[in-house]
Amino acid sequence: MCGCAWSPDGSKIVSASVDKTVRVWDVGGDGREVTKLEGHTGGVISCAWSPDGARAASSSGDNTVRVWDVGEGREVAKLEGHGGDVNSCAWSPDGTKLATASDDGTLRVWDAATWFEVAKLDGHAGEEVNWCAWSPDGTKIASASSDQTVRVWEVSTWTEVAKLEGLTGGVVSCAWSPDGTKLATALMDGTVRVWEVNTWREVAKLEGHTGGVLSCAWSPDGIQIASASCDQTLRVWDVGTWLEVATLEGHGGAVWMCAWSPDGKRLASASDDQTVRMWLAPAVMPALTDGRANSVNVPDSSLEGAFAGVRRWAKSAAETSAGELAAANTRTEVANTRAEVANTRKRRLEGDPEALQGCSLEELRQVGLCRFYPG
Repeated sequence: MCGCAWSPDGSKIVSASVDKTVRVWDVGGDGREVTKLEGHTGGVISCAWSPDGARAASSSGDNTVRVWDVGEGREVAKLEGHGGDVNSCAWSPDGTKLATASDDGTLRVWDAATWFEVAKLDGHAGEEVNWCAWSPDGTKIASASSDQTVRVWEVSTWTEVAKLEGLTGGVVSCAWSPDGTKLATALMDGTVRVWEVNTWREVAKLEGHTGGVLSCAWSPDGIQIASASCDQTLRVWDVGTWLEVATLEGHGGAVWMCAWSPDGKRLASASDDQTVRMWLAPAVMPALTDGRANSVNVPDSSLEGAFAGVRRWAKSAAETSAGELAAANTRTEVANTRAEVANTRKRRLEGDPEALQGCSLEELRQVGLCRFYPG
C-alpha cells in the first residue's frame, strides 16, 4: 500500500496500491471492502477524497490521475499531461481544483468542473516533485521535491513566493498545520522539519527515525504531528514541546503514508507490507519528563478483520468506554507533562546544574536509504 486517505465524515478509507487498484473500506462498521476501483495501468501511488466526499482522485505510475465517483464506483475523469509517475494529488479546500505532482518535475493544477489544466508550475528544475499540499485557506500550494527544496506557490498569480532550501536527501512530503501558520516537511535524511509560515524560519527539527521519513501529518487540533518512515514505524510528536511522545510499531515494511481521522481519534498508516492499519489515539501517551518516548506495539493477535489489505485495531464497547475515561486522564497528564518539560528546558537554558544532569549529545544516525514508490 502506497497511500491512504479518510473520507470527510471519517466512515471510510480509500487506499492506493501497487496492484493498480484503488479500494474503499468501511471503517465505521466491520472494516469490509466496499468498492474496488480499477482502470490504472500502473501502480497507484496516492489517493485523496474530495471535500464533499463524493469523489476520490488517484495518481499513478501510468502518468495519469483518475477521478472516481465513489458512490457509483466508476471513473469520471482521466487527467493526462504529465510525463512521468504522478506521485501526489490534492484537492483544494473548496473542491474546485486538483493539484498533482510528478516525476516530470512539474506541479499541475486542474479545474474540477471541466478537468482542463489551469496551471503548470516548473520551478523544481526537472527534479521529481514528490508531494503537493494546499494551505488551509486555499491561497497557496506547497510542493516537495527530490531537489532538496520545498516551494510555495501563490494561487492567485501562480508564482513562487517562497523556497525552502538545503533539505538533505530530498523532501518526500509536506503538510500545513490546521491554522496555516506552520509547514511540516518529511525528509529522506530521517528528520521532520517544521517552518513558521510568516518568516519561513525553521522552528523545529524532529529527530528519531532511523530511515527516511516518507509522510507527515498534523492532528486536526494541531497539537501533534505524526510521521511515517522507511524504518517501519510511525512516530508521534508533541507540538508544544517538539518531543516524541509515541513510537507505533507493527508494520513489516516501509510506512508510506500516515493520516489522521477527521475527529483526531484514529491514525491510519499504509505500508509496503500491503496493509493499512488504524491506531487508536488513546495509545498515544504523553512523553516522560526526561524526553523518552513510549513504544506502542500492536501484535498480529490484536488485529481484527481478515479482509485483504486493511487491518484494524479495534476495542469492545466496554473497553472503548474505559478508553475514553483513560483518554481524559491522559489529557490532564499531557498538560502537566508539558508544564514540567517547559520548566526543565528553561532551567537547562539557564544553566541549572541539576537540570543539566543526564544530558548528552545525541549520536548521529546513519540514515537508511529507501527506494521511492515501488511498482
